[in-house]
Amino acid sequence: MRRVLAGMMFAACLLQAGMIDIDSKPGLANTLTGATVTIGIHPAWQTNNPQNPGDIADTSAVWISYAATGFDGSVLQLPEGQTAVASIFHSFTSGTGGFQLLVWADDSTQVFMDNVLLTHAESYPIGFAPDRFGTFAEALTAGSHTLEFRLFQQGPDFNTHDNPFGLLYTGTAPTTVPEPGTPALMLVGGVLLLLGRTRFSRNLRLWSGEGPH
Repeated sequence: MRRVLAGMMFAACLLQAGMIDIDSKPGLANTLTGATVTIGIHPAWQTNNPQNPGDIADTSAVWISYAATGFDGSVLQLPEGQTAVASIFHSFTSGTGGFQLLVWADDSTQVFMDNVLLTHAESYPIGFAPDRFGTFAEALTAGSHTLEFRLFQQGPDFNTHDNPFGLLYTGTAPTTVPEPGTPALMLVGGVLLLLGRTRFSRNLRLWSGEGPH
């Protein structure tokens, strides 16, 4: 029975652990339109549904933009050089712990967490090709957070076939833990109650003479 209790307590601890998947998707706020949309993918781009580095079961991220600015899309985003043309925002609430993110963009992007510019591991700007991603890893405190992606468009071409525009990202953040670990306490409490009832029933049988002598 002690092994059962230890196993249940371990499972209770696991209930408190978890992660939030943070993926590019339609419906996000941005500075130009009401919500982001899924866009067409250029053949040279990283494909949709990349594996999330913190949750290998998650492959839900897709290329997005403020409008149909992707490959052969209906909205042309004119090149703006060194000026950001749009920002996309992703807000979430996390617990305390590690945050990680992979980001692709055409032509490039800056990434901010709570209005602070993050740095990335690569020595070249974030790009659209599979090997031109930005890698981010940060320590988060519990609370509400907002990622901002400031997007840039460059290049000499004035059509969406040759000069599409968009953003792709995937990552994880820690979940919040219920106060004071409610799922774990309920699970362990239920086990203790079950053990107590079993012991009480056994003692009652012995007292009444129904048990072994």
